[in-house]
Amino acid sequence: MEDVTAGSLYRKWLPIFGVIIILIAVGSVLYKSYFSTADMPIIKKVQDFTLERMDGQNVKLSDSNGKVRLISFIFLRCPDVCPLTTQHMVDLQNELKEAGMYGKDIEFISVTFDYENDTPEALQKYAKAVQADPSGWQFLRGPDDIMKPILNDFWIGAEKQKNGLYVHTMKTFLLDKNQNIRQIYGMADDMDKEKILREMKKLVKE
Repeated sequence: MEDVTAGSLYRKWLPIFGVIIILIAVGSVLYKSYFSTADMPIIKKVQDFTLERMDGQNVKLSDSNGKVRLISFIFLRCPDVCPLTTQHMVDLQNELKEAGMYGKDIEFISVTFDYENDTPEALQKYAKAVQADPSGWQFLRGPDDIMKPILNDFWIGAEKQKNGLYVHTMKTFLLDKNQNIRQIYGMADDMDKEKILREMKKLVKE
């Protein structure tokens, strides 16, 4: 008759307990990963586009794939909503720098629909004035025929008024690493910076 001791039972069940612990750990990680972004389903995948950067070079949206992106649509002569939105993004930029994620994991993109006035030189001057760090923030522009399908893809309306200013949709967009819109925020006072920061960091972990 086999002599069953506490030591033999321990040796018999130890590998099984080890496997169970590993499975629990893996399951916990997967559970947290799924439910951390379950409140940010894919809204739609946006089409790739090519626009002119403020240094005069053309860039594609897909060039920044692999990073989470916060995208705003602005024009530099905007008297109220756009500058406040940009200031909120500067605040977020500084928070992300402290976290070591700015430019590395998360990038900002501001697209102007005022091609005539928002020249590369004007964009450079604006970026410097608001202290937007170009290592993780692109200011882009394009002529009307290029901008129209981009604005349509993001559900942005922009109508030029007689005074040369624009009436436009006040939305900013959070894109994941694969060009999917995951959240749509307001602009200016409708931006919850803490929420945006939290959700950007969540998408980085996906």
